[in-house]
Amino acid sequence: MKEETKRIIFSGGGTLGPVMPLVAVLQELRVRYSAWEFLWVGTTTGPEREVLERVGVRFVALPPAKWRKYKSLKNITDLAVLSYDIFKSWKIIKHFQPDILITAGGYVSVPLHIAGRIARIPMLVHQEDVVPGLANRIMARFATLVTVTFERSAPYFKNRRVVCIGNPVRAGLQTVRRAESLAHFSFSSARKTLLVIGGGTGATRLNHLVAEALPILGKKYQVLHVTGRGKAYWGSSQDMRHKAIVAHYRYFEFLDERELGLAFAAADIVVTRAGLGTLSELAVLGKPAMIVPIKHSHQEENAAVFAGRGAAILFEETVSYEDFARAAQEMLDDDRELALMAHNMKKIMPSNAREAFAVAVEELIK
Repeated sequence: MKEETKRIIFSGGGTLGPVMPLVAVLQELRVRYSAWEFLWVGTTTGPEREVLERVGVRFVALPPAKWRKYKSLKNITDLAVLSYDIFKSWKIIKHFQPDILITAGGYVSVPLHIAGRIARIPMLVHQEDVVPGLANRIMARFATLVTVTFERSAPYFKNRRVVCIGNPVRAGLQTVRRAESLAHFSFSSARKTLLVIGGGTGATRLNHLVAEALPILGKKYQVLHVTGRGKAYWGSSQDMRHKAIVAHYRYFEFLDERELGLAFAAADIVVTRAGLGTLSELAVLGKPAMIVPIKHSHQEENAAVFAGRGAAILFEETVSYEDFARAAQEMLDDDRELALMAHNMKKIMPSNAREAFAVAVEELIK
C-alpha cells in the first residue's frame, strides 16, 4: 500500500535554541515516513540555515521582525516587516500546502502562524523553557496543541490543549562510545574531560572564563571547547600557549551532529549556558553540568530546575576564573559526586520526547 504524503512546515531561528529540538523531530519523522515532505522557515541572519542545509531540508528565510516590550522606534519599522512577513508566509503556505505548522519559538515563526491561522492550518507550538517568551505566548493562542518540556509551564497556556512530553533530542547524539570519542580527539582515558559549549552561536563570557582558567585546568584535565563562529579568545596569559597546556586542549568554532555526539561522549562535565536545547541533551545523556545562565533572562529559571534537582551547579556571569577553575577541579576529582549528578540529570525529563512528539504530530494530521 502506497504511503500517504504529508507536508510539514517547521519554523524557528535567530539562535539554535528553537531549532535543534525540532530537527530531532524532523529526523524521527523522516525515519518513520519516507514520503513526507518538509520545509523550514527561518531567519535571514541566524545560524539555522547552515544546520538545515546539513540535514538536507529545503529552507526559506524571512527577515526577522521583533516586538520589544519597551518603547522603541524599531517597533514601528518592524510592524512593516511583520506585515511583509505575513504576506510572504501566506504565499509560502499556499504554495507548499502544509498539513501542519510546527514551531518551538522565535519571532520568525509568528507571521507564519498568523498566516496559518487565517488558512486554518493545524498548529503545534512547543514550549522548551520553563517560562514562555512573547512569541510563544502569541502563537499558543491559536495553536491546536501546545507541548511543554516541564509540567510547571502548563499554567501559562490556559484554555489550550497542553501535553508534557519533555524536550526532543537528536538520536545521533546517543550512539557514541567514550573510547571512540577520546580517540577522535586524541585524548587520554587517564584524564578527565571538561566540555565547554555556549550554544549554537557561542558565549563570549564562557570563552573568556575558559581562556583564563586553562593554565590551571590544562595541567591535570582535558578541555574540549566550542567557541562559536569568530568568538575564540586566547586570554591574557601566555601560559595558555604552553605546549604542556595546549596538548590537552581542543577548540572548535562549530560541531555538527556527529562531532557533538563525540564531544558529549568524551565529557565528564559540561560547562554551558542554560538554553533548554543543550540542557535537554545533557539530561538524556546523563552529563553533570556547570551552568552559567544569562543574567535576567529565561535561562535563570531553566538553570534553577537543574540545580534544584542536584544535576548541576550554578555560577553567575561575574564568577572569577579562579573560582570557576577551583569548582571544576573539585567536581572532576569527586567520582562519587559525578555519578550522583549524572543519575540526577537523567531523572529530570523523559528520554523519549522525540518519539512522543512524533506521535503527537501523527495524531494531529492523520
